[in-house]
Amino acid sequence: MVKLNQEIVDLYGSFMFLVVGILFVYQTKTRGRNTPILTAGFFVAFFAQFLSSIEAIQTQSEIGFFYFLRENYFILFFVIQAIFVLSINAILLFFWVFLEHLNSTQINPTFRTLVLFLFGVTVAMYGLGIAIIGYETQNNLIEAVQLAFRTGNLAFALLLNIIISRSILILYRIYNATERENTALFQMLSFVSILIWGLNGILVSWDRFINGFGIGDINYTDQAILANISYYLGLLIFSGTIVGNPDYIYRLPLNIQDIVFLSSYGTAIYGIGKNVEEKSLDEQLLAGFVTASNSFIKEMQPQIENEVIRLIISTGRILRMEFGDKLGICLVSQRENLYLIRSIQSLLQFIENQDTSIIDAGQFFPENQVRAWLKKFFPYLDIDNMQSY
Repeated sequence: MVKLNQEIVDLYGSFMFLVVGILFVYQTKTRGRNTPILTAGFFVAFFAQFLSSIEAIQTQSEIGFFYFLRENYFILFFVIQAIFVLSINAILLFFWVFLEHLNSTQINPTFRTLVLFLFGVTVAMYGLGIAIIGYETQNNLIEAVQLAFRTGNLAFALLLNIIISRSILILYRIYNATERENTALFQMLSFVSILIWGLNGILVSWDRFINGFGIGDINYTDQAILANISYYLGLLIFSGTIVGNPDYIYRLPLNIQDIVFLSSYGTAIYGIGKNVEEKSLDEQLLAGFVTASNSFIKEMQPQIENEVIRLIISTGRILRMEFGDKLGICLVSQRENLYLIRSIQSLLQFIENQDTSIIDAGQFFPENQVRAWLKKFFPYLDIDNMQSY
């Protein structure tokens, strides 16, 4: 009865993911802060938790579709159960990928390889256990079945703790880069709370690896319940920071120094930056360099249309460039991430959807209007304290 009550709690808990997911979609759509990876994470977590709870309730009560599967198609039942086990905590994988893209333009190759390896071990061991069940004719194979499942669960627990720890490291870097903002602090602490649950999972998985258990055989002790509370609390805090303020998804702690707008003719038509009096960036020299470089690229590969330079990396800064039909944008910063690129692309598309006849005439939009647009697409960049040139 205690376990059944826990499954009912988990069933209601699944709707937390649904509600947060709906709120997240609404907030990000209305603010123009689309983040498909986080949206997918919330809804995958909801469906996995919801269906897993229904499965547990039906099989324990000996009623319904899942009980029918267990009694008549037990191999398919074990496959579905294994999918549920993997999918319930998949939201942490989605959060990790999101945070990697906050840290850089791509996932760290070392961690990506390690995660894929452990995920492969998990799937392989679950698959092996299910395959052995399918061919089992004697009781002496039950040891092999349990060993496969125990190994799979331990590998999955290690995987989850690795991505949680990596997420904490990224959030700590963001916390320092944002000069210790409260939101960044709450996000970091939310994953520390999730880590408590993860470490408990390691201890439980190791104990079961030594002593044995079957897939889906979960004993709810006081320790496990406290760990689950820590897990859900962490998810709620992290989700609350981005649902309550979707602009924070595009928080760019990258020390953006300059933003320069280029005409299709290759001239700089507007620039804004920090410390303009001491700036080392000559916007016209930059425009000439970009134009000459793009011309050189086109001469090298005339068969490729619209071939342009999009990234220049030096020892101290990065120049990210995006080009449209009538306008180009060059942003200078110390680092970049995926959401910086998306912000530049969105800004460029937005401006080109305006009346661009003023650009054709060799001019640019009024400065107060440009600054308002920059605030919209770079909400945490201190535009008011940047100077135009």
